[in-house]
Amino acid sequence: MLIKKEIITILTIIGVCSILSGQTNETCRKEAANMMALIKNHHVSPPIIDNIFSEHVFNSFFYQLDPDAIYFTAEDYSKLETFKYRIDDELNGNSWNFLKETGNIYQKSLRRTDSIFNTILTKSMDLTKPESLITDTSHYPNFYKSGTDYNEYIRKWLKKQVLRQLIAPNYGTDSVTKQNPTRVTKEEDARKKTLIRQQREIKGLLEYPGGIGTFLSSIYLNSIALCSDPHTEYMSDKETQIFKAALSSENLSFGIQVDENNLGEIEIKRLSPGGPAWKSNELNEGDIILKIQWLGDKEQDLYGMNIYETDEILSQPDKKQMTISVRKKDGSIKKVMIIKAKITQDNNIVKGYVLNSTHKIGYISLPGFYTSFENQSSEGCANDVAKEIIKLQKDKIQGLILDLRFNGGGSMNEAIDLSGIFFDYGPVAMTKDHHANQSVLKDMNKGSIYNGPLVILVNGQSASASEVVAAALQDYNRAVIVGNTTFGKASSQIIIPNDTTYAFKEESAPLKQNSGFLKLTINRLYRITGQSIQQRGVIPDICVPDIYTAISEKESSYAHALIPDSITKKSYFKPLNPLPLKELKEKSMVRQSTDARLLELNKNIRELSELYHSKRLSVPLDISGYHDVTIKTVNLINKLESISTTSMGLFSVETCNFDDSLINFDPETKKIYEYYYMNIKDDMYIQEAYNILVDFIELNNTIK
Repeated sequence: MLIKKEIITILTIIGVCSILSGQTNETCRKEAANMMALIKNHHVSPPIIDNIFSEHVFNSFFYQLDPDAIYFTAEDYSKLETFKYRIDDELNGNSWNFLKETGNIYQKSLRRTDSIFNTILTKSMDLTKPESLITDTSHYPNFYKSGTDYNEYIRKWLKKQVLRQLIAPNYGTDSVTKQNPTRVTKEEDARKKTLIRQQREIKGLLEYPGGIGTFLSSIYLNSIALCSDPHTEYMSDKETQIFKAALSSENLSFGIQVDENNLGEIEIKRLSPGGPAWKSNELNEGDIILKIQWLGDKEQDLYGMNIYETDEILSQPDKKQMTISVRKKDGSIKKVMIIKAKITQDNNIVKGYVLNSTHKIGYISLPGFYTSFENQSSEGCANDVAKEIIKLQKDKIQGLILDLRFNGGGSMNEAIDLSGIFFDYGPVAMTKDHHANQSVLKDMNKGSIYNGPLVILVNGQSASASEVVAAALQDYNRAVIVGNTTFGKASSQIIIPNDTTYAFKEESAPLKQNSGFLKLTINRLYRITGQSIQQRGVIPDICVPDIYTAISEKESSYAHALIPDSITKKSYFKPLNPLPLKELKEKSMVRQSTDARLLELNKNIRELSELYHSKRLSVPLDISGYHDVTIKTVNLINKLESISTTSMGLFSVETCNFDDSLINFDPETKKIYEYYYMNIKDDMYIQEAYNILVDFIELNNTIK
């Protein structure tokens, strides 16, 4: 997760000031002063501004500017290293020269690197020569001296990019066996594409809107914020708009999620059901995006663009209509015009299903704790889940699965309300703020909507608000937590203007400010027992292998993550009777020990983890070796996904009776539901959750 997408995205946002003039340099200095004052006065654990903090900011700044150490040389770094222990002095009001000096050197280094790229990539490469590139960044910064060492490192780094263009990321088994990895037929084309991409990136930096000083200021301000903790960030007004839109249940969108494949191409990873792209019936997952043309603008070629640049283009809030050119899997080119529209919870977020076999089990997936920041009286995810449960209960479900996998959190108020659906009123979590004030977050609504058998599905990407819900229901003995240990983020943030005159409240600010904003960590979160899940996560009652443990990072891997602690404040709550966890776990372990899918899954997870770790340390740079490692990685991931989505015919997936008439009336809605049918039916984790609930119900019947 780090290098985090949020961090890299900062490379493409519009910043706030330029260090190339005295006026804008002073503006930047003021922004930094305001941010430090807000952090000092309101951050839950403000850092000490000393030489250690200065070193952290210095290293973070360079890592964000040059994570692969391709622009700066050891000599460049040495000239700026004098500032390593002086940033704290600058932040405390002394001279303000670091960014100006960095800007001068950075511009020269970009032009120098551009020239070296051009020299290397206009000559043919011997892709059969056995050699390797060390990619371990644990000892960053590790810049090379000018001359032979530096040029040789750049050559190897570029060779890796060329190989990346040559080796397809999604060969099937047959394609791999037929492919002769030592036969290079497109080496020249790969070099040209690599050169275009690298030159475009450097040009984008040198011609950054507002000047390169604007870009450096954005990186610098965000480096300061991130050294407070990984979730405190400096954001432009535009970035703030995008962040809040992501937590809203209704926002204008094309309904396209993109990713970058190993050829460097921008691929449609997912179409949001019910969204404009989905409704076009002309775009499909796996299409490669070639060009984008906004209404009234020139066509933009995405050749050589990376995922972050593409995301920036697609997320422009003032653009509503585009024509997108894609290459289909059969090689044909298609142009499709789509218009942004609201993708609401009615067609994209919360839906209830009945898993029907020997028992009727309800299933609801919640991808995020969305709310409306602009309309606090509007309904959020908790209300939507409650509606679905009521519909499912009319179908006489005997148990319920609430799926919080990949739920990265969101509104804490929604998390509290959601927890209250499953038990009578009482505490849900506890907090501690900057002043060490301890508070209890309570659900004040008496009564519950659902009190039957409940399983909560979680994985390593379940974070923050979803962890609060899982922990609370676990502490109340209200639900069986199934899956893998969660992410481990136990803090909450607000978004406020980067302005010390702002009337500070523990709620996010309105979006009328045009200058910078600060996403600030103001509270630590605790279980109702007083224990923290920070870096530890919520440990499930019943573990099921998680295919993402091999390649995903967690809170504990972040630099400057808050240190876990506990609080002494008492939270008075009355747990329900203990659940039969021992018996349920034993039955699940018997199934898992005899399930060929799970045994194979565990084996492949271990193999992928070892391969991923070794690949991060050293990359083979001959086409045969690079091919073997890449294809092995891709095949392992594909195999893991295939194993985990193998249907056992355990149950049928049905809509509740309430939704049947709607589905039969609207063909588009029927398509959306059918899309989800397949994902649910074939999901191994949902299948095991179903089995656990059946065991739970039968144990309850035996006790009665």
